[in-house]
Amino acid sequence: MKFKLDKNLPLELADDLVLLGHEADTVNSEGLKGANDLTVIQAAQASERILMTLDKGIASMLRYPVHEQSGTVLVPPGRIWPPICSVFCSRSPHAPAGA
Repeated sequence: MKFKLDKNLPLELADDLVLLGHEADTVNSEGLKGANDLTVIQAAQASERILMTLDKGIASMLRYPVHEQSGTVLVPPGRIWPPICSVFCSRSPHAPAGA
């Protein structure tokens, strides 16, 4: 899977996702820190990446419909590594569904 992490998530999460076999980049590494939500959504869409964020506004399907983006994961605040990593550790990104 290909992810883009919003500015409000730790950079180490991108490293962890890469170690799990996913592709991950960050809004900060692309010089988009401080960019408006639409710019961030468009950058994720242009690179066909799923946006991960803590921002409920950018994750709004009313403001940014699913058909206009590659997807958004709204991460609940607090301890994010165990629940997020458990989702992506459960199977290889290249394994067939149901594996």
